[in-house]
Amino acid sequence: MSPPHFCQQRSLSDYTVSRNRDDGNLGQGTGAAPIRVGAVAPGFIRTPMVAGMNPEALAKVTAPVSLGRLGEAAEIAQAVGFIFENELSTGRCLELDGGLRL
Repeated sequence: MSPPHFCQQRSLSDYTVSRNRDDGNLGQGTGAAPIRVGAVAPGFIRTPMVAGMNPEALAKVTAPVSLGRLGEAAEIAQAVGFIFENELSTGRCLELDGGLRL
């Protein structure tokens, strides 16, 4: 089985993994070698940029998060590792936002 193909955009709100296809069917492969795709959509993550935010603004950003805290970079890395290690994971986006989108 071929390894997953990942392309990362450096942004707090948009980590995308995709393959250049026009039909929108992610993870269906080409027939010769299956291509796995996966994405991680993090919410607000504790980073040096976020640490420099005004405390009142940070409180407003964190308030709607059901978990009640910022995510950690290690939590995002763990999810990416899951996508790499689990061959059944393909064509999906893991939303890691602490319940922000509920």
